[in-house]
Amino acid sequence: MIVNSNFFTHVKGNQKGKVIAYSCNKTEKCLHFNKGKCVCEYQFLGQVLCPNAKRIDISSPTTSRSVKYIDWKAEMYKEYSTDVLCVNEKLCKVADYMYIPLLYLKNYVNSLPYIENEYFIPDKDFNIDTIQEIVTFKPQALMGGTIRNYQKKEVPKFIRQLKEEFNDLYEEWSKKYKDTAKKYEISASNVGRRAYINTLKQGSKIYDRHDNEWIVDGENIICRQWKTWLPFGETSTIVKIKITDDMIYKVKDDNTTDENTKYVDWGNIFKGGIVNE
Repeated sequence: MIVNSNFFTHVKGNQKGKVIAYSCNKTEKCLHFNKGKCVCEYQFLGQVLCPNAKRIDISSPTTSRSVKYIDWKAEMYKEYSTDVLCVNEKLCKVADYMYIPLLYLKNYVNSLPYIENEYFIPDKDFNIDTIQEIVTFKPQALMGGTIRNYQKKEVPKFIRQLKEEFNDLYEEWSKKYKDTAKKYEISASNVGRRAYINTLKQGSKIYDRHDNEWIVDGENIICRQWKTWLPFGETSTIVKIKITDDMIYKVKDDNTTDENTKYVDWGNIFKGGIVNE
C-alpha cells in the first residue's frame, strides 16, 4: 500500500518528471497507521525513514515537452496519491518497531547500538531497561563534550510522551527506577505545550498575548474585562468567543490541563486560532 508520495512533475523545458513514493506491507499491524497516520516521509538525500517502508522511484519516459507527458503525469497522480497524514514527531508503535523521535540517539561518537534509521528501535528491544538507557544517555559531540540539549529538552519530551502513549510501561519504569523518575517529575510538566482549548479543564483561566484573562466556559471562552480594543468608549467590556476545534493555547499552568486534555502532535501544522504566543 502507498503510504506517502512526493511529486516532482512541475518541470520545464527538456526536464523529466519524477515521483518518489513509499509502500508498506505492514499497515494492518501498524497501530499508528490505524489512526490514519504514518511516520514515513521523503527526506533530504532520499532516506527511507521507516524501516517498514520501501522506496519507489519513477521517472517520466519523456520530457515535459512531449504530448504524452500529461498522460503520464495524470497516471502517476492516480496511482500514487494518498491521503495518509505524515506525522513524525511523537512516540508511537509502527508494526514491529517503536518510533522514538529524539535527536542525538544516533550520532558520530556514541550512538545507542539498537537504534535503526536514526529513530527506530525493534519492538522486542523496547522495555523498561532500554527506556532507562534512553533517559540516562549522554550523547557526545563530534568535537568533544556532552550534548546538553539532549538531557535538557529531549528527555523530558520523551518521558511526557511515554506517559501519555504507553502509561503501563511508564509506571513499570518509574517503579523500578524511582530515583531517575523523580528527577524528571518537574521536567515532564505540560507547561509550554500547545493544547486544544476545547479539551482544557472547564473553568480554567487562560491569558492572551495582551494579558486579557479568559475563562473556559462550556463551548465558549469569556473575557469579562476586555480592554485591548474598545470600539465604543473606554470602559472594559465582556467578550464571548465560541471555541472552534482548531483553537490552540500555549499552556502556562498545569492546573488548566488534565487526563482529557489533547495536545497538538509534534510536527502538525498549526492552522490558526492561536490565542497566545
